[in-house]
Amino acid sequence: MKKKIVGIFVSTLLIITSLSVSASYIDPCTAPDNGYGTVNLPASCPYEAPDDPFYIINGLPPDTTIELDPMFDNFNNVVRFAGGDLGGEVQQFDATLFLDVSGTGDLAGFNRYLAVPLQIEVHTGPRTTGDPVQSFPSKIFRLTGELFGDPDFCVFRIKAGSDHGLPSPGQVTLTQTPDGNWTVNSFFDITYQIEFEGCPGSILEDMLGTTVGTTRIQQGVEAPPYFEIDISGGFGISASINNIGGGPATNVTANISVAYGIILFGGEKIVEIGTMAANSTEIVKSTVIGFGSSMITISVTCDEGAEGTKTSSAFILIFFVLGVT
Repeated sequence: MKKKIVGIFVSTLLIITSLSVSASYIDPCTAPDNGYGTVNLPASCPYEAPDDPFYIINGLPPDTTIELDPMFDNFNNVVRFAGGDLGGEVQQFDATLFLDVSGTGDLAGFNRYLAVPLQIEVHTGPRTTGDPVQSFPSKIFRLTGELFGDPDFCVFRIKAGSDHGLPSPGQVTLTQTPDGNWTVNSFFDITYQIEFEGCPGSILEDMLGTTVGTTRIQQGVEAPPYFEIDISGGFGISASINNIGGGPATNVTANISVAYGIILFGGEKIVEIGTMAANSTEIVKSTVIGFGSSMITISVTCDEGAEGTKTSSAFILIFFVLGVT
């Protein structure tokens, strides 16, 4: 009996852990260069809430909630112009708020999928176009949306933004990738207000109220590290390891190997670099003794999964590494 109870507990724990990991996953977001060394916003990737959904609480029975897992998508009719509260740019656009709705407590078993049309205005701060990493503040100035003709919600209105007294600050980080595109990492700590009224004949009949809450909505993730390697010679082998990605790299390891020719010493060396910040450089060196035409290969790995490899030919003359190409 004890084994059975333990087994049920472990299985439940694994399911909860799995759901937690799944719920917190956000897809990377990549956007093309707009021809001016930056990105047109909003990027065409959804905003999701990786940690907490929206809630309807007020107007429901005790110990009962409606959870609404949001996804903002389908950005269209975008108008952009300079200015705004943050001194950079204003973006006005339409969007759709998709809500995966589920009830708890007295509303357990209530599940819906809603699509709410939105009108949104976002203000962003100044950015330096052409910089490989551009980070600047943003805010939802105004967000409004309303659902019509729904069988359960005779009234469903949502609003957010500083213009409604519901501050929703955020941040945008754009990181250029080696192919010229951009990794987009953007979030808003959105303060939302949801007003609802249930329809006659619905499970929500005679329920109505207004709930205000705050959660983070996220678009994209931090840009990954990306390695660029330059090999040079002289007295031994020298290599410049450059993390030109937008995110840090941890437990970075460089493997230096020399093949062909006569290698008496230094045919292979592993260098533990440690953590490399974004846009940082580390120099690694290795002593080699030998003679003849050789191939030098340097491979770099890190915990984030980024890898880089560079192979160069050279001529080794005892302690000296010459003619690296």
